[in-house]
Amino acid sequence: LRLPQTTITSAVVVPAGPFVQRGGGRGRQGTAPEAVEPIPEHCRVKMVLKPTPDSNINAELWMPMANWNGRFLAVGNGGFAGSIQGYGDMQIALRRGYATAATDTGHSDVDGPGGMFGLGHPEKIVDFAYRAVHEMTVKSKQLVDEFYGRAARFSYFKGCSTGGRQAVMAAQRFPEDYDGIIAGALANRHIQMHTAGVARSIELARHPERTIPEDKAKLVNDTVMNACDSLKEGFLNNPRECKVDFSKLACTGADSPSCLTAPQLKTVETFYGGLKNSKGELIFSGQAMGNPIPALRGATGSPGGGYDTVRIWGFQDANYD
Repeated sequence: LRLPQTTITSAVVVPAGPFVQRGGGRGRQGTAPEAVEPIPEHCRVKMVLKPTPDSNINAELWMPMANWNGRFLAVGNGGFAGSIQGYGDMQIALRRGYATAATDTGHSDVDGPGGMFGLGHPEKIVDFAYRAVHEMTVKSKQLVDEFYGRAARFSYFKGCSTGGRQAVMAAQRFPEDYDGIIAGALANRHIQMHTAGVARSIELARHPERTIPEDKAKLVNDTVMNACDSLKEGFLNNPRECKVDFSKLACTGADSPSCLTAPQLKTVETFYGGLKNSKGELIFSGQAMGNPIPALRGATGSPGGGYDTVRIWGFQDANYD
């Protein structure tokens, strides 16, 4: 089978037994050799997809040799991806008769940690954003069709966090790719979410008076529970209807564990109300009232994580302050 912009690097029949990770380990992360549930015999296809000259998308497709249920399930990633992280979900899918696939989204540790892969490589950012999952899905469905002599009756996607963002991105951009989608803890609006997180961290680092110590976090959380746990069950009975006026916690005299200073009150209001720019426009929404506020302090250590979205993707500068 000839697939455009695709290289099949391996296609082998894997006998039934425990899944063996690279390095010889077994199990979800290759670290638990005992009591590992075997997976069925399957055809394991490894491929490299190059929709652009700067793309290098690794993907795997597993197809059961017997008892295929006629369905296809793609699984997502977490964080900045950079490897095929869905082996655990793929094993479960294979045991249930699905053909199943996953991708590294187009980069690896060779391209640098976190978001460093995007430094000077805009096409790799596009691959991570949406193209890698779509290309993997299109090519996998073609292979499934060829392998079984018939197309999958239903195609699904399942992902959490970054995988949840991939899920809603697939629904928005490529609605024909899947018949059903599970999007858990979806980290969507990636750019705004990370920008808001960076801004909050910088504000707390620059203004230590805005940090929230443990006792003040408990004060806020107790206030929310007392206001909205009307049945005293230990959780919010109707979170969407929960309204709390945090200004009532403002200190009227000296600072104490039973009140919030003006800077601390601003932090709490931002945590639940969302981050806004100088015009008062919402950049990214705040937390739901059902999410307890933790102790909040300024960022420490080297930039990474969400900072890479700003310094690497936004400013293309690894030394951006």
